[in-house]
Amino acid sequence: VPLLDALTSIHAAGYLHRDIAPDNIIVRPDGSPVLLDFGAARRILHEVTGTVTGLVKRGFSPQEQYSTESRLQGPWTDIYALGATFTSV
Repeated sequence: VPLLDALTSIHAAGYLHRDIAPDNIIVRPDGSPVLLDFGAARRILHEVTGTVTGLVKRGFSPQEQYSTESRLQGPWTDIYALGATFTSV
């Protein structure tokens, strides 16, 4: 749930993380998870640019992330990657 809350905040601000995978999540000693590495994060600018850089992490990136067409990516892109991360641990 804390990671979903983090994504809610990120998406509400108009950003996509685009690189969610086990290596970008740490668990603090108290057990709370932290989402790291916002180097691939992009502002959602579908209307302005129409394209985004292609970035994929095999086994965690959804199909739409293999395209540079920005309209295919959205909050669902991060949700997919988070689900793939949960199933890998």
